[in-house]
Amino acid sequence: MKNKKQNKNDSIDLLKKQNKIINKFFKTNRFGLATFIFDQVVFATAFILFILNLVLKISSPEVSYSILALSAYLLFKFTYINWFAKNKFFQCITIFDYSVKLSNQKFRAKRSIEFTPIWFWVYIIGSNFITVIFINYELSSFLSEKPVMSAIGDAMLNAMLLPSFLNSFQKLAKSDKQVESNYTNLVKDQYFSNESLFKDAKLSDNNLNAVFSKNDLVSKNGLFIFTNKKDLTEKETTEIKKINEKILATYTEIWANYYDLLETSASIEFSKSKAKKLFWLERIYDHIFLDFFNI
Repeated sequence: MKNKKQNKNDSIDLLKKQNKIINKFFKTNRFGLATFIFDQVVFATAFILFILNLVLKISSPEVSYSILALSAYLLFKFTYINWFAKNKFFQCITIFDYSVKLSNQKFRAKRSIEFTPIWFWVYIIGSNFITVIFINYELSSFLSEKPVMSAIGDAMLNAMLLPSFLNSFQKLAKSDKQVESNYTNLVKDQYFSNESLFKDAKLSDNNLNAVFSKNDLVSKNGLFIFTNKKDLTEKETTEIKKINEKILATYTEIWANYYDLLETSASIEFSKSKAKKLFWLERIYDHIFLDFFNI
């Protein structure tokens, strides 16, 4: 039985090691990050102006118009990205990125997975809820003597924002329960019988996918570069084969790291804070393999 100090050190070492591994896969979208920062500057400006207007009783039309303009921008963007599914986190998980030079063109084999942490959705929902308060307060002040216009404004805001908030909450809880259940039952929970899972994997004919004969699993189509020997030269076929082997080797390494995490964590007691970190690490690995397996 490990003592508390040893247990604590082991949990810290494991999480530090796994964080270092996982962080290598996260790539930042610079444009997405710049847009996110810009939106936060807009929100902070609206927030400061609102507090000044509310607490210091600054009765300036310019301040009120500024708050309305900034809030309107944020709310219209919130509505747009939710209605058209444009809301993306500024980081994604990039598993591999290879370029293949063929005789007539260049082909890029890349696998990036969208990953939106819960804190991001919570923040987006919370900040936009606060923005609704800003705009409602300012509109009620402007239209206090115009009840009809006030009612129209409220109705327009409700019609525009209610679906957006509902859509955000749905995304927050979105998951394919059947797929996750199959993956958990077949792969994750039985990790102790799957240490050699990827070592036994073989690429199918024409490299359409990877086949795992021992547990009757296959990968999704499109992860590997499809190879039709009739349409490719021998040199091109060889080059593509090397890339596909690298892709499979990448997933093999990721699974080995995940196996190490599952096996080692099973013998360690984690504090509440570290258990949360462990949960997020597992969630990222699960995200990768749910994208990989055709379950």
